[in-house]
Amino acid sequence: MRLAPLWVFIAFLVLGAVWLKVTAAHAAVYPDGCALDFGPQGLSQARAYLAGPGGCQVELLTTPLVLAALPSDAVLLRVAPQIAPFLLHDPDPDGPPLDRNLLSAEEDSWVASGGRLVLAVTERYGPLAIQKSSSGAKALHKVFPALPGVKDIAFLRPISGTPLAGACTIFAFGDQPAVVRMQHGSGEVWMLSCPQAFFNQQLARGDHLRLLLGLVAGRPLVVFDEYAHGVSEQLGFFTLLRQAHLGPALALVTLSGVLWFHRRRVLVGPVTRHALPPSTEAVDGVAAIGALYARALSRRELLTAHHQRLVRRIQERHPGPKERALTQADQLLDAWRPEQLAEEPSPTAFRSLVRRLNRAFRRLTVHP
Repeated sequence: MRLAPLWVFIAFLVLGAVWLKVTAAHAAVYPDGCALDFGPQGLSQARAYLAGPGGCQVELLTTPLVLAALPSDAVLLRVAPQIAPFLLHDPDPDGPPLDRNLLSAEEDSWVASGGRLVLAVTERYGPLAIQKSSSGAKALHKVFPALPGVKDIAFLRPISGTPLAGACTIFAFGDQPAVVRMQHGSGEVWMLSCPQAFFNQQLARGDHLRLLLGLVAGRPLVVFDEYAHGVSEQLGFFTLLRQAHLGPALALVTLSGVLWFHRRRVLVGPVTRHALPPSTEAVDGVAAIGALYARALSRRELLTAHHQRLVRRIQERHPGPKERALTQADQLLDAWRPEQLAEEPSPTAFRSLVRRLNRAFRRLTVHP
């Protein structure tokens, strides 16, 4: 019972950790275009198809690109990004494209070394502007023989912006680009205005699956950019505590536990000098009882009492008639019984018989 408070304290910590993990899991709501989302607006089917038999290696990017160290032969799919340097603090989302670079310094270096970035957006993304609808524009047509087998793509809208100046247009509404490929160093950047084409509920429509496979063709690694959706590395226990504002409470409980254990180690009141340890008292008690029996009983009577105790122990282990217990005692004592003593044994013979009885007790304990 002394350890009951300790077990209660440990149970409190374990239940608190489980509660925080479960709460965080139920509270997770993924934005559109997230590869972790199994809903209609997620990319879980695209992720599963690419990672299927005969597919390629698929990973999730949950850290900034500068920390990810992606290989140069990978494809980075950034579909409907929610978090990016170009999407923060935008004073006028409906205004003209901002005078900014399309790629950050890390992205520029990775693409130039051979990486492929697929950027599918529905709204303005830095220097890129997406027309709100394709109504009034000419019919969609393919102007460059890339993406073989891809013809029918829904949700496309015209794209404009400074990065398109030196880019190659693949699909267009008249002279307005809709799918663009920009060569940059040894790598390339694909710009599309149809992230919905990769959503779970739209992937089987038209040539959307062929479009996805064409964008990742020839690359052994496909990486879904989930950091652009606000999905970062899994939060640890202490991070969840800080977010739930339970840090001070945990510190208080820990301090209380430390003080409780420290208090248990501190003596209360003056030390009683004359008190003997329990082990010493037990040894003294046995010695006193032994001396009392030695005075009250003869050596023959002591052996008889010791033999009777052995018989009772055998009956406790193997319930049955006394004759069977006596037979087993004879086997343990090599057919010796106290009745065989015709006279009082000498001290040397007494000690020898006591050792024989003690060995029988030990054999009974080891081989019941």
